[in-house]
Amino acid sequence: MERVKRFLERWPLLNLIIRYFYIPVAIKIKSYLQYFGRNRLPEIEYITNPPTEELWIESWNSKDSGHRPFLIERIAGFSPFSSVLEIGCGVGPNLYMLGKKFPDTIIREIDINPLAVKLGNELLAKEGISNASISIGRVEELSELDDKNFDIVFTDAVLLLIGRNQIYGVVKEIIRISRKGLVFLEWHDYDQRFKDTHGLGVFTLGRWARDYVSLIKGFVSEEQIHFSKLPEGLWPTPGWERFGAIIQVILK
Repeated sequence: MERVKRFLERWPLLNLIIRYFYIPVAIKIKSYLQYFGRNRLPEIEYITNPPTEELWIESWNSKDSGHRPFLIERIAGFSPFSSVLEIGCGVGPNLYMLGKKFPDTIIREIDINPLAVKLGNELLAKEGISNASISIGRVEELSELDDKNFDIVFTDAVLLLIGRNQIYGVVKEIIRISRKGLVFLEWHDYDQRFKDTHGLGVFTLGRWARDYVSLIKGFVSEEQIHFSKLPEGLWPTPGWERFGAIIQVILK
């Protein structure tokens, strides 16, 4: 470092260029790369370092505890319905609960992880849940599904993995394939501390928190959007205690 200093002292013009041009530009470029790199960081993390079989089984064993009964209750509020889609449910603990509660309803899920899909279908079959199944799919690739394909579409801690560049298109597609309503269990910015006026999200604690009302009202009227804070203790981690929410959208 001392050698660099002495060298720059001998070349004052170069010193000025580095101090007043190169360094500020380099800092800005670095910050942009860091920011946009975060756009897909949580999703890439899930793909490249997926949960192990043991963790998937642990998730399955939590099927009737924690936040899940609360989530299922909110979905049930839209009944009667004949079809439900969960986007990104892992091994299907939510599908298990819905399948038992609504045995005459077609319940589907898509997940990007092949191991989760395989294990989930095996576990559902073992429990005798014949009206629910899981297939490979990505939240960003719903174009193959018809308009209003499912009565209800819901997510459980999935959209918080989706970055600013993708979230608008993802929500637009979810609304397109839904007929009666949406239920999102995600990180919502209640007090708008981030000034996220378009709902595209702010990266915090390794996940995306966003103002879902601002985001969704670009597609439906604000009166159709309802949200409530996740009750204390249902997901007792700092991020969920601070941002956890149920967002419901009434489409019909």
